[in-house]
Amino acid sequence: MKLASRLAVIALLMSGIGSASAADWYTGSAVVETPESWIVDVDTSVSVTSKDTVFAGASATFAAVDNLRVSGWRGRIEGLVGRYTYEQHLTKQSIKSQQEGGGLMAGYEWVGRDTTAAIWAGIDIKNTTLSSPDPDNTVIGTGVGAKFAAQFYSKLSDGFMTSGYGSYSTLHNAYYARLKAGWAVAQEVYLGPEFTILGDDFYRQYRVGIHLTGVRLGRLQLGVSGGFFNDNHQGNGGYGIVDARMGF
Repeated sequence: MKLASRLAVIALLMSGIGSASAADWYTGSAVVETPESWIVDVDTSVSVTSKDTVFAGASATFAAVDNLRVSGWRGRIEGLVGRYTYEQHLTKQSIKSQQEGGGLMAGYEWVGRDTTAAIWAGIDIKNTTLSSPDPDNTVIGTGVGAKFAAQFYSKLSDGFMTSGYGSYSTLHNAYYARLKAGWAVAQEVYLGPEFTILGDDFYRQYRVGIHLTGVRLGRLQLGVSGGFFNDNHQGNGGYGIVDARMGF
């Protein structure tokens, strides 16, 4: 299939997903074995916290040539929508930061028998509005930046896996990193700890939790995770994430 035809397939898939995408809340899901005919992986994720913060995202990753089972060049379309709620430190007023964004990235992925790794570069676009003015929060308005990312997945043995995703954007110095380790509790289903850090010029947050990754329903792969988080504006709380991946 030629590249132009594949881009048309990607556009159709993303139009069905809506405006949500992975962006800085990307799942970092483990790469799964896919049939040789699969040229597209669509990842979706919903993240919620006990502090009235919720984000939904999706991304479509496609092979520029051949398929996702072999090493090669990749393209990715991303999008994001959500809100971050915090308390203004002087007035104690609750403020909602509404965010929408997206991006286009290109990269290269190395695919081995039990390990994959990829690097990415592209553009990041984000729009942020506040429910009330806050002179302390400079992360507002619409902007464009350069974004860089890397990810890996490895099965060190038949019963153990590790995966990771990290990104940095020059737009508001936004960063995100998520690491997972898991032990097999069923065939290709893993349970274990995860650690996440994320932030930008305004907020900083870290998360420690437990994930269950690799539950399959046909072509659909599901994962759930949850645990504790600490945020420099929100304080302590709990979080939960539902991840999904499907190949085409």
